[in-house]
Amino acid sequence: VIEAIIGANISVKDATMATRRPLLLTLMRISHGTMWAKFRDGEKMYNFEDVKRRIAIENEVTVGDIASEPIELTIYSPTVYDTVMIDLPGFIAIPGVGQDEDLPDQIQDLNRSYMNDPRNILTVVNSAVADPMTSMALRESMRSDPTSTRSLGIVTKVDLAGKNKDALARLLQNQILPLGMGRVGIRCRTQQEQLDGVSFEEVIDREQEWIDESKLQGVGGIRLGVPKLREVLSATLVERIVGELPAIIQQLDKKIEEVRHNQGFLQQLASQKDMTS
Repeated sequence: VIEAIIGANISVKDATMATRRPLLLTLMRISHGTMWAKFRDGEKMYNFEDVKRRIAIENEVTVGDIASEPIELTIYSPTVYDTVMIDLPGFIAIPGVGQDEDLPDQIQDLNRSYMNDPRNILTVVNSAVADPMTSMALRESMRSDPTSTRSLGIVTKVDLAGKNKDALARLLQNQILPLGMGRVGIRCRTQQEQLDGVSFEEVIDREQEWIDESKLQGVGGIRLGVPKLREVLSATLVERIVGELPAIIQQLDKKIEEVRHNQGFLQQLASQKDMTS
């Protein structure tokens, strides 16, 4: 899903556990030019195979299976929308061979530190071919956001839902296990498309072909497509920032007043005579 939003291949496909550290990803829209990336230490990369290799190295955890220190990456591109996302390790029920016995609890503790923050939007990813009732991500989002006011659903593999699209339509219309911010359906790259090196632009064209054939786009309340998801995520970020602006301005005013007070106090001290002389 993240690669679809970015339009670039940055993830190492690991058969065991690909995400071992949170990935703090900032997308910045530029007016022109090619896509490039910058890591926290300032290193710039224009080859995304290099970006993928560095993320793989950063994901190597020296102690245990996961670590809380995030990987910070900013991507600049004319095809993205301004968005900030945090990719977290996926929830698991049972640890794999050689993994810590309490790994499921470690992942829950790490993820909840982000999910319980009321400033964060929870993007709940579910497959269209799986029963959402069995989703651990959905279960955890409802625990962290009981009112579901800051939860957005992303339904993947919509093209594999079969000919009977009634259940898919109800899910996308938010009639099944509703989330406060609704759901968006997308068609990500298939495994074969990844192996064949099909471009993200071609995948989006194929997605649009499926959307047109499905006749779901015209159904009320249904949002479909990676481009629409990009718009929704960016608009959601803007809405959150606008909503919190008064509190941010109040905090800034308080800091400015503290600085002025301290400056006045220091000036007063400087103007006084040395009492020890």
